[in-house]
Amino acid sequence: MEQIKRLEKSQRYEVLDLWLRCVMIDNPFIEENFWQTHYERVKNDYLVGSDTYVYMSDGQIAGFICITNHNYIRGLFVDPKFRRKGIGEKLIEYAKGAFSMLHVKIYMKNRTMVKFAMRAGFVIDGAEMQRETGEIQYNFIWDENE
Repeated sequence: MEQIKRLEKSQRYEVLDLWLRCVMIDNPFIEENFWQTHYERVKNDYLVGSDTYVYMSDGQIAGFICITNHNYIRGLFVDPKFRRKGIGEKLIEYAKGAFSMLHVKIYMKNRTMVKFAMRAGFVIDGAEMQRETGEIQYNFIWDENE
């Protein structure tokens, strides 16, 4: 059975593990220790300061999305073994149903996610260099009124 639901407190560490595995796979241009040193910040900012929704497949977390109260997607991650099954699209559609505008930053070098965002109807609304990594991030926006 598949469903999207709000993250439960007991699922936090499973989501954090999924986050760490995904960012290291999807962003090989950033040193691994960068992500490991940001683990606590992600735990406190992503999961406490955001609305987090998990995609459940047969009782297992296959993906999740975190959205702040400012309509900013802090993260969208799908377990590598569940990719190419439409889970990312379903999470984005779920978010679009809850918010009339969404923002997200994506590393320019993460071509897969850049293409995904564009297919999902997001448009580039600028770019900036992330101070901690020196990497360029595109600022994407989706607006249901556009």
